[in-house]
Amino acid sequence: MKFFHWKLNSLCARGGLKKQLILVYDAVYKYDIIAVSESMLDSTIKNDDIFIEGISKDIYRSDHPSNTKIGGVCLYYRDKLPIKRWTDLELLQEMIVSEISLSRKKIILATLYRSPSQDSEHSSTIYSSFLMFSGMKTPIVLY
Repeated sequence: MKFFHWKLNSLCARGGLKKQLILVYDAVYKYDIIAVSESMLDSTIKNDDIFIEGISKDIYRSDHPSNTKIGGVCLYYRDKLPIKRWTDLELLQEMIVSEISLSRKKIILATLYRSPSQDSEHSSTIYSSFLMFSGMKTPIVLY
């Protein structure tokens, strides 16, 4: 299982160059999941606009709630990957929680954007709530 996370600062910037860079990285490493934070998408940008050939037909995304091009996250995944989204675990507006089933194991993957203006106490509360709600004792954290 190969994961890739990129704090991108706008998926559509520079005429789609960053989408092409994701495609190049994927050609080399063959990622199963590609998570993007600071996707900076709004309702004017459709999934077809950010589709990356050969990675996935569907994209999970969680744009900034004000519908402005700031923050936000999106998740690309291989079509063959047994993944489903858990919206009931999404405790923040800019968060995607998904479950990946592999044999008899399940992996819970959370991709989120936390604004630098949020204080650490707010982050700790969200983190603790997520652990309690998901039933996890010790999560695997990828940076």
